[in-house]
Amino acid sequence: MPQSDRSPPAVAPTGPIGYRARPALTVCIPAYRATPFLDRTLNALRRQTFRDFQVILSNDGGHDAPEIDRLCADPGIRVIHQTARLGWVRNKTRLVALASSPYFAILPHDDEPAPTYYATLVGTLQDNPGASAAYSDISLAGLEDREGVRIAAKAHTGTLRQRIMDVITDDYPGVSIRAVNRTPPCWRALALQPNPMGDLFVDSTWIMQQAVLGPMIAVPRPLYRKHYHGANTHTEWKKTPDANVAAAWMTHCVHLTALGLGHLSDPADQQGIREAGETRCLTHRPAPVPRWISRACMRHWEGTPTPALRRGFQSRVTQRLEVLRHRGPLPAVKDSAS
Repeated sequence: MPQSDRSPPAVAPTGPIGYRARPALTVCIPAYRATPFLDRTLNALRRQTFRDFQVILSNDGGHDAPEIDRLCADPGIRVIHQTARLGWVRNKTRLVALASSPYFAILPHDDEPAPTYYATLVGTLQDNPGASAAYSDISLAGLEDREGVRIAAKAHTGTLRQRIMDVITDDYPGVSIRAVNRTPPCWRALALQPNPMGDLFVDSTWIMQQAVLGPMIAVPRPLYRKHYHGANTHTEWKKTPDANVAAAWMTHCVHLTALGLGHLSDPADQQGIREAGETRCLTHRPAPVPRWISRACMRHWEGTPTPALRRGFQSRVTQRLEVLRHRGPLPAVKDSAS
């Protein structure tokens, strides 16, 4: 699939984010104790060459409300102070539900898109009307041993079955959670699926929700910087007990497999997806699962997964699929790369 070849202005503008009654893009910022990082992120938005956007920021827990209001004084920024603590999954979903523009993007409160990030990705989706999402490579900041490391974005294109299989058999480095998405007719299609075990791996499940809506285009340029620091949510994940990691990983793989199965009708395709999901969950191949996950699961399962674990996985997939079907018709999908 072609990427946008539109040439954005050579010099990035810098100015307040202006009010627009019907913006093309909604940038959703799920914030939590964000004041140490937010100014940098908002300044990155003020430098965007693409100007037809609005910002909605949801301040989870309502922390530092006066300072948040001061930082977000631009006419094009809407701030919602959540007095109750929603957690990162419900906070993101609340924002997805509010996005009514043709495109939306989730922007963590501590990340930094390059000036041409949204111009490039919106242009890519405009040039590829069948695609559901577009995203770029990202570079890492704040890690001594990985400063400047580039994480490549991976495309998921082709037929619906190919996209589903790609997601199940591939690692997910957190790139497409930062995508520009084509806003679906019903926001629930991209509502994040909670994981009872601390909401681990929910962002990894979300990629399947994106993929079943249409092809996903990767732009092989590092147009986005992810900042690491002690307050990152995922820094706490690695402190999770092995039993909880294994339970969360099992739940993630069950959700991922059931989401894919719900969009396939051919028995042979369904069997292939079930087998791939089980392989991802219990043997961590062919997906290159991060070592801390694999080691935690193997320690908890005491080595090789048992037949009972395999039967339990397939039983839970069937149960989850029934839950999804009882919620109503699954969203319409595009079964080609066009």
